[in-house]
Amino acid sequence: MPGAGGPPGPVVRIDLARGAYALAVPPPGPAPPAAAVRELAGAWPAPAPGAPVTVARAAQVRGSLGPAVLVAGPDRAVLYCPRGDITAAAAAALSALASAAGLAGPAAGPVRVRIARAPHQVLPACLHPAFAASTPGPDGGQAQVTAYVCEHLISAGLAAALTVLCAAYAAPRSAPAARPGT
Repeated sequence: MPGAGGPPGPVVRIDLARGAYALAVPPPGPAPPAAAVRELAGAWPAPAPGAPVTVARAAQVRGSLGPAVLVAGPDRAVLYCPRGDITAAAAAALSALASAAGLAGPAAGPVRVRIARAPHQVLPACLHPAFAASTPGPDGGQAQVTAYVCEHLISAGLAAALTVLCAAYAAPRSAPAARPGT
């Protein structure tokens, strides 16, 4: 799969209309234009009932936005991922896992999120294409939720970018401020 580049950069927050915002991990350089995010998020996919988090395969995520973009509104979030970096089965599984884990914004509480690629040969068929494991944080601290996705269904670069974006989304108090001019 494409998208095997280096580790993602810092998260950038781009404020949108009506309380919505986007989180991106753009490559070094000028700030990504808010218009590119608005274009991408122009037609949000219909949310599945009871699923506040959706992983959507986008035809194209502009290079200025980075390998993935998270667009969040008051009641849900959509992670836009390039079609070539994630399969439909993996996107659907991550949507279900994120929603079941309660990663729906500030009410989710302190949690660390990680997306890991699992070797295909060791992933049991009953857990294919993805599963999640959760460990409580020590002394009531941050819990760790790891979603394991079959390595054939998600690129390494996208898994790393999703880890960074999900962590920023789950901990909005530590999310960076919007860049001026966006």
